Amino acid sequence: MKLNFYDRNLNRVGEIQTWMSMVWQVRYNTQGVFQLECQKIDGIYLLLKRWNYVCKPDSNDVMVILSVQTKNGIVLAVGAPATCILARRISTEEVSNENAELAMRRVVSNMTPWDNLELGTLAELTDTYTPQFSDGSVLEYLENISEACDIGFRIIKDGKKLKLVCYKPTLNANARFSEEWGNVGDIEHTDSDVNYYNVARVAGAGDGADRVTVWAGNTALTGADRLELYVDARDIQKKDTETDADYEARLVARGEQKLIDQARIDSVAFDIDNDNVLLGEVVYVRLTDIGVSFQVRVTGIKEVSQNNQTTKTIELGQPIFKRRM
Repeated sequence: MKLNFYDRNLNRVGEIQTWMSMVWQVRYNTQGVFQLECQKIDGIYLLLKRWNYVCKPDSNDVMVILSVQTKNGIVLAVGAPATCILARRISTEEVSNENAELAMRRVVSNMTPWDNLELGTLAELTDTYTPQFSDGSVLEYLENISEACDIGFRIIKDGKKLKLVCYKPTLNANARFSEEWGNVGDIEHTDSDVNYYNVARVAGAGDGADRVTVWAGNTALTGADRLELYVDARDIQKKDTETDADYEARLVARGEQKLIDQARIDSVAFDIDNDNVLLGEVVYVRLTDIGVSFQVRVTGIKEVSQNNQTTKTIELGQPIFKRRM
């Protein structure tokens, strides 16, 4: 394996074929991690330089170096996938009740330009983003929209261009994992309701009995199944030309967004020896000890290389379909 390095204009500046350790982690719709530890040699700082781009021959994902530290003859470069540059751009646009992919592309297109970054091919995804989001970094917009609609996004290298692409792979029928089949290791399973709520009471403009309040979420739930969250949305004021119904709809959208942030955690991570699994694919997993099987999206792939050995770990998100065995 080797790593190719490019300057901020995407001109190739060299390669590294050996290192002490490397972490290369990409995620479906959140930030990953890049870390490279090398011996200090001639020319190393031309490659390991802040804001240089890093690519692998077997992937079109792009990493960005953000920090370089030297100690005792060892150089440590730390960074993240190129989507981290979107954290350096802000937007005040309001996104609500619209096509998710088009909204993500619009926010990126309207931001202050970043050198060599442009929109990739439209994936024509049909998901609608119904909550409301505004005022934040462009990366926060994309993370919120993509999480709500189960869409992935990444920045890839295409020649001398960086391109933002959205995607949503389907089921890979050949990707089936279970400890009883001997193709997984070091399984980590989390099933948690620590921060989980499914109904929100949203309070908008006004005071006392005149304050506008609405319910959002799965309002049909009752009894112990109903877990309520209070949301103070006084910052959302009614517009002069807005009807009561439209204003209340915006409050409901805020409540739905807050509930996304308070979702149930049901996730799995394990080591694999398989280069055919792609980020974002839906795979089948059977956990005999826990007694569950499910179809679930691959939300992260982490490669750790050290002492000439590489370990690949896949992270899985919320089950799309789950069944007790």
